[in-house]
Amino acid sequence: MNKLALFSFALAFLAFPVQSQEVADPLSCLLSLNAETPEPLSLKVREKAFSALGGLPADTDSFMAVNKLGELIDLLQLDSGEVPGIELANELDCFAVGLSGQTVKDLRRLQPLFQVFSATYKEVAKSWGEQADAAAARAIVAAVREQHAADGDSLVQATEDFHLAPIYVTLTAAPGGQKLLKQLAVLPLMLPMGLDAPVEMTVRKGWRGFCVRGDKIDLSTAELAPEHEQQILDNLKRARLYVLARVSGNTLTLVICSNPDEIRTPARLADSLLASPLMADFDACLKRDARAAGYSSPEVVKLREEADLFAYLNVADFMRRVFASLGKENESCAAAAVAVKSLVDMVTEVLPSRHGAERVTVWKEDALCMHLVSESDAPRFASGALRFYALSHLPETAVYVETTPMTCGVSVDVPAVLNHVESVQKGYLATIRPEHATDTQEDLQMLQAMRPAWEKLAAGVQKLGASLTGSAVLLVRQNDGQTPGSAGIYARADVGNADHAREIGSMLQTGCAALRGAESGPSQLVVNDASLLLNAAGPASPLDAPGGNAVAAAGSIVAVQVPALARAMALEADKDKDAELAEAAETMLNISQYVHRLEAAATTAEDRSSVLLRVYQPSSH
Repeated sequence: MNKLALFSFALAFLAFPVQSQEVADPLSCLLSLNAETPEPLSLKVREKAFSALGGLPADTDSFMAVNKLGELIDLLQLDSGEVPGIELANELDCFAVGLSGQTVKDLRRLQPLFQVFSATYKEVAKSWGEQADAAAARAIVAAVREQHAADGDSLVQATEDFHLAPIYVTLTAAPGGQKLLKQLAVLPLMLPMGLDAPVEMTVRKGWRGFCVRGDKIDLSTAELAPEHEQQILDNLKRARLYVLARVSGNTLTLVICSNPDEIRTPARLADSLLASPLMADFDACLKRDARAAGYSSPEVVKLREEADLFAYLNVADFMRRVFASLGKENESCAAAAVAVKSLVDMVTEVLPSRHGAERVTVWKEDALCMHLVSESDAPRFASGALRFYALSHLPETAVYVETTPMTCGVSVDVPAVLNHVESVQKGYLATIRPEHATDTQEDLQMLQAMRPAWEKLAAGVQKLGASLTGSAVLLVRQNDGQTPGSAGIYARADVGNADHAREIGSMLQTGCAALRGAESGPSQLVVNDASLLLNAAGPASPLDAPGGNAVAAAGSIVAVQVPALARAMALEADKDKDAELAEAAETMLNISQYVHRLEAAATTAEDRSSVLLRVYQPSSH
């Protein structure tokens, strides 16, 4: 849910000013939209929706497009005042970026270039080195040296036969905006100004821009060994990276590539992405005043996930080197080296081995809607009933989630994870000077004290996940001011049988009580038939009797009322004097000026899951 929540709040900034309208049956509305399978639209209709896609080649593998740019830029100003030149945005129509399959392969090969120069482990090494004792400090320096050597090897391999297939960026203008496009086409000529980079201006067959010479790149920031640096520069002697722009009719095209002869711009709509089979999946939304559309191939999804994972693996490998070096003389460090390796293995094991495509569409009706499709290996939900969705519309409801019957296939050995984390903490404690040990010792003592509760809670959650036979519900509601805490948390899960429910309930209740503490307010978990009911810091649970009972396709519905959630966060921050939570609450309140409610419904077929979000604007604030 973390990814979905973050994506939802990011989407809030795409919301356009529309009147808030309550829908009599929001669930039926969402599911009916999701069920449509319209006839394919004509190329002209598709072009009207996203004109910039007409400038991308038909073999585009992945793309993202946004239109109505003037409205979007007006919204993004928020209350920051007038931005100079903002009126020009109304002359723009659509923006798109596209990658070919070959571009994705090239980016995968070139990934070490970005990874080495980011080098997250260097920040860890600096912080650790400032607190380390003499032996550990020497080990850290040696580990950094080894990591530099590994970075150098990666860069040598990545730069052999340097190649980057074209990355296309297209921008179209509204009627009368062609002059602005010509002005924007000059940007590639201005970008290198003031940069200390090996740049040469260039004009090629109507394209204008610049190129970066590979043999002139400054590699000093990578701190490579001299032999690696020379090999890389030899590899890049003939390498060039071009940034070129051209205006053709109503379209400005910007291209980044290593060989301008590979640029392919469609001469007619039939040769463009608009004629690709990829577009058929978007036709249901294009006729609904579409505002954004994007498709990521499985290869792009995999590349993105690898990039997200890299920083963690990079730091973990560095720490393992340090602990392994010190482990020859210190048992705690030897155990920490093994623990780091085990944690890395666990992380990579639970990652998906198959990467499915992703598709997103945003369109506007009485509200702004988003449809997100993410392919999956196996169905996660079954058809069933959503019984409490009516609670999502109550003014005191901050967060509401309900699923139809679902399965949870991911299992993590929590005691083993806690063992490894404890070993790493002990190893780190063995490497730092006494004056810096207080915080780490407190963290270790807290982990040891909380371990029984974590293990009990994890056992209950995992057993619950494997036993779900019916719907699950989570509800966060603002309290009435008489109950401790600013919000009540309620949860319900239907499991296999009553005996099983009581066993799981006992484990969850023990874990929750130990983790929350008595000062957090009342918390009770009871078994009602074969259902678990959790009531934490709130008045009587509203989930002990059905509130709706609407038959739904496989999936879930999620509702977040941003203002209510922001108020609850602000109250909690004020009570606990938590500055970070207060800042988060303030951000949420700013978002709530534009977003009244986010709603989502997810449906799952044989091999994919779909998420549909509706964003409401407040009618007045």
